[in-house]
Amino acid sequence: MSIVAERNVARRAQRPTQDARGLPNHFFTDQGHFETERRLLFQRTWVFAGVTASVAEPGSVFKTEVAGVPVIFVHGDDGEIRAFQNVCPHRGARLVEESHCGARRLTCPYHAWSYRLDGRLAGRPYYDGPTSGVEKHGDVRLFPVRLAIWHGAMLVNVDGKAPSLDDHLEALNREARHYDLSAMCYGGMISSEFRANWKLTAENWLDAYHVFVVHPTLNTMMEPEQRQSALGTGTLVFGEYVSTDAGKDKRGGLPEIPGMPDELCNNSFYGLQFPNWSISIHPTYLALWHWVPVAVDRTRCDVHVYFVGDAATDEVHRKDRDALLTYYADLNQEDENVCRLMQEGRTAPAYDGGRFSPYWDGGTAWLAKLVRDAMR
Repeated sequence: MSIVAERNVARRAQRPTQDARGLPNHFFTDQGHFETERRLLFQRTWVFAGVTASVAEPGSVFKTEVAGVPVIFVHGDDGEIRAFQNVCPHRGARLVEESHCGARRLTCPYHAWSYRLDGRLAGRPYYDGPTSGVEKHGDVRLFPVRLAIWHGAMLVNVDGKAPSLDDHLEALNREARHYDLSAMCYGGMISSEFRANWKLTAENWLDAYHVFVVHPTLNTMMEPEQRQSALGTGTLVFGEYVSTDAGKDKRGGLPEIPGMPDELCNNSFYGLQFPNWSISIHPTYLALWHWVPVAVDRTRCDVHVYFVGDAATDEVHRKDRDALLTYYADLNQEDENVCRLMQEGRTAPAYDGGRFSPYWDGGTAWLAKLVRDAMR
């Protein structure tokens, strides 16, 4: 049985019933629930926190937050990328205020304690008194954050207790094995804001049903009869679409990902890796989508795009790369409006999770299940 045929069999078995319901309104509107999600969901599993391109060279330092926890990524002199909580162990001051390059040490702005790029103490001036000089020995270290890297995606587990990354990404690794992603190089990113809860932006991204109405350009690029629901398996919710001739034209002159099976050369894979990132693999590029919960009703979406080899940075393909990033910025703008309307609709007390289409909403139902299970 072909790859696509196997997926179709699983879809039919997973269709939601007519009386299935999604998540209740307070999952999208309540500030207390938003804070609880940060602790019980985002801090206890593997979450997307950035890309290795942000710390590409030794001495690079990238500052961010993960579910309210301040985190820094540091590219050490030994070539290793490490993650630490962004706090000085001495008195708890924020250690790094801005992302930067060329760092040799990380120095606290409060008492000037400094740390090597691997987190070890480098020095603490006047530690034993005003004439004592710089004390360079001690077992003080920055607080590490569990980190793993998947094809340029930096994934962290804040509480350090999640299962192995291989277990968490079992389904994604199984589907992605059809593509040689080692050939991909970073080509750029765009960022968009959504006036909606992160779960609404994520489920909308999975939804192939709304393309007919909301995305006129994308609608012409996808074969209508091939469109189906996303499919849930493990922590992955995924699907694929087949390109029309118009869709093929959007690839421009970009080189194709090597080693794809013939049956996937005209297919685009898309999947939401729970909880906060998505991946789409197209014949000529890879896109990683980072869903950042900014507030209970605000989400930032960073789209990072990768191309094959030199096509990621050379002048020959610049026009094609720029056109693709513009296309995704426009696509997100189209989605922003409907996500806002869904967010506003969640204030209606009569709404009880919705009425699912058995054909289209299997992926949405699976995502709701993942959220419920995580919040337990």
